[in-house]
Amino acid sequence: MMNLCLAIANMPGIKTVIVEEEDPNGPYRAKSVGEAALNPAAAAICNAIYNAVGARIIRLPVTAESLLKAIKTKETDRLTVKRED
Repeated sequence: MMNLCLAIANMPGIKTVIVEEEDPNGPYRAKSVGEAALNPAAAAICNAIYNAVGARIIRLPVTAESLLKAIKTKETDRLTVKRED
């Protein structure tokens, strides 16, 4: 079994509140149900990982193995990239 760093079990509880109000700009005067708010979550977590360890994650799910590989690749890239001084 794969050891995941991110999983649904780590998600906090969510309280749903239905607001019934028409939107003149939406299709059939409807509003979004909230799916759009979930889209940036994975990117925010991957950016937090980058800020913490300096390794960029570009594939989901983030596993311990993929994070370790990204960290090792980052170290290898740092050694092989020539800097212009």
